Amino acid sequence: MIEVLLRFKEAADFYFFAAITFAAVIWSYDTLKAKKSLNLAPVIILNFALFIAWGILFDVNHDEGAFLHFSWMISRGLVPFRDFWEHHSPFFPLLLAPLIKIAPKSPQVFDLARVFSGILFLANTFMGWRIARQVWQEKAGLSIYLLLISSAAIFGHYFLLRPDLLMIFFILSGLSLCLEIPQKNIFVCLACGMAFGLAMSFITKQYLLVFLPFIAIWLGPKPGRGIKLAAYCAGFCAGILPLIGYLVSLGITRDFIYWVFGFNGRNLQVSVHFPLVILGAGLWATFVLLRRFRQSRDIKAIIVFYAFYLSTVSSLTTTSDLDGLYYLGLWYFICAIAASGAGIPRLLEKLPSLWGRAVISGLVLSALLTPNFAFVWKYRQAGFSRDKKAAAELMEYTRGESAVILLPLHPVFALDATRLYSGWQFNFCAVFDRVREDAKSKAIARTIIDLRPSVVQRTHKKRDFVLEMYQRKLITSADYKELIAFLLANYTPKRIGKDFYYLRKDKLSKD
Repeated sequence: MIEVLLRFKEAADFYFFAAITFAAVIWSYDTLKAKKSLNLAPVIILNFALFIAWGILFDVNHDEGAFLHFSWMISRGLVPFRDFWEHHSPFFPLLLAPLIKIAPKSPQVFDLARVFSGILFLANTFMGWRIARQVWQEKAGLSIYLLLISSAAIFGHYFLLRPDLLMIFFILSGLSLCLEIPQKNIFVCLACGMAFGLAMSFITKQYLLVFLPFIAIWLGPKPGRGIKLAAYCAGFCAGILPLIGYLVSLGITRDFIYWVFGFNGRNLQVSVHFPLVILGAGLWATFVLLRRFRQSRDIKAIIVFYAFYLSTVSSLTTTSDLDGLYYLGLWYFICAIAASGAGIPRLLEKLPSLWGRAVISGLVLSALLTPNFAFVWKYRQAGFSRDKKAAAELMEYTRGESAVILLPLHPVFALDATRLYSGWQFNFCAVFDRVREDAKSKAIARTIIDLRPSVVQRTHKKRDFVLEMYQRKLITSADYKELIAFLLANYTPKRIGKDFYYLRKDKLSKD
């Protein structure tokens, strides 16, 4: 399923669109009447302001909690796959592990994670603009580039701690080097290969981009293609070598292959939601790039053209998270790079009617602004602050002890009594036998009774957690009865945040 997206999930979304469209049309008319072109700075500033507001308000996310917890476990010497369940590459949390060691053992770690992600977003934005200047030179329009990036920032979840951010950085670095491959020596190919190898070590969502240097090499002079290709392949191997060395040294290569490629491959499907205006800008820009290559044989133009389509096709294969617009994180940057010099503002100037230009400009700007307003409005209740408050309480109860708490409100710095710690993992247990068997490898009921963890989840998504474990065949009926009796005798239920938990009674006596 491929969907071009400009949809209204709630009535408020439509009202936002209508009100913003009216204001944008009037503003566009006044601006165009006074000048011949629009000053996009106010829209860009507003988009970035909404993005920052969303970053301050948006709930603690499952992935950012997960990668913080993975990093902490690795920093304590635990081994991915062997000591805790995972289905992502461990390269990202491995690099974060030294940082998590010095991070405050408090909910401030969530704030620091978003600041860190924001810095990576700025680095990616700079790298994308550098590529736009390489391709378009003086024709590169910073306002169009920033307009598209700021409009997609919330879609891309660029404030959330995900390996996508570093994948994007290294793919953009590789793309920048790709533009120089036809004219430069083999060392550029070697560096390009290392960049793409490092990108794929974090996450392989944009897997088809690794073939872009092959195209760049083919577009260059025929002499030396073989040595350039060999240099790129050598660089790629060097880029993935740190990850491979880590996996081999711990003896977890087979687990990595199964969970990251085999298991995730079972969840893949062809499905994507493309935001309409950004897709339109990208398609027009790639048409201009293709025309430019045909007219002037500009190799940089055709390389970005291929980058757009390789990224688009890569984005078609997603997991079961159908609304995951953040899967397009790299694609937004490539669209912005391509569109920055495609002369989109000049298209409007060709319309003879001032009102016609104002209406079209207003509709486009409204389509770029409305989703950001809608997202911020949806999370106006400051779920981030609420979740941090709940995490603070859980961290206090679990300090120095084990717990059975599911993400996203896992207290990060608590050892897991069982192998269950992730909401996604718990859901997968109902569908995949291998995930269920992995979770049961550390006998859940017996472990809880023997270890007496400080906190045990009581409800998950408003359902009884222990009963759900029985229904998902994680525990037997005998286990269920014994575990319920143990929890009722030794623990007290308490609501923390959106869920209820069993708190060991001696913990409550210290309050």
